[in-house]
Amino acid sequence: MTTTLVKAVLVVGAAAALTVSPAGAETIGMAPHEKTLGALMVGNREERITRVAPLNMVGTTREVFVGSVAYGRNDTDSPAKLRIGYHVGCAVAFTGDSFGAEPDIYAISPGGDANPTNFGPVAELTLVPGTVETIKIAEIDMEPGQVAEMQIDDFHIVVNACAGPATLRQYTAVVSKTTGRLASAVVYGDSTWM
Repeated sequence: MTTTLVKAVLVVGAAAALTVSPAGAETIGMAPHEKTLGALMVGNREERITRVAPLNMVGTTREVFVGSVAYGRNDTDSPAKLRIGYHVGCAVAFTGDSFGAEPDIYAISPGGDANPTNFGPVAELTLVPGTVETIKIAEIDMEPGQVAEMQIDDFHIVVNACAGPATLRQYTAVVSKTTGRLASAVVYGDSTWM
């Protein structure tokens, strides 16, 4: 009896250890969203975002792991697609224009020539307005009258060279398209920082 109890405790302990987030990670749950538009229904639930320290340990890099369940219903007479992805935005980005060494003290010779005597490191960076990028995660086909679901777990998103705030927002869409006709329904998750 005691042996069985010890084994059960060890199994529970091992399972708990596997579900612990990496050190310094923060997992947040996001609100579900659902919408019906005509013969199409689309929704998203159980969205979670785990913010982690960037692997390269650079302050201009952001990393997250995302997961959620996307679902939809296609009550049209045409095939449709269920899509899931993220919009990722960076407020201010930077580009590295040049790196090298440049003289910062000159010695003037009697002939009037300038001879550099001290070189200092130089990095010229240009700040530019940030952009919003679309990351397509997955897409599946839906037949007429079909209900479909996709579960995404720990999809990795990285933003590099972002000097300002970085945010992300999930989207889930059902798109039905035939010759001469297009119908779509989309829900957007709440945006949050990375």
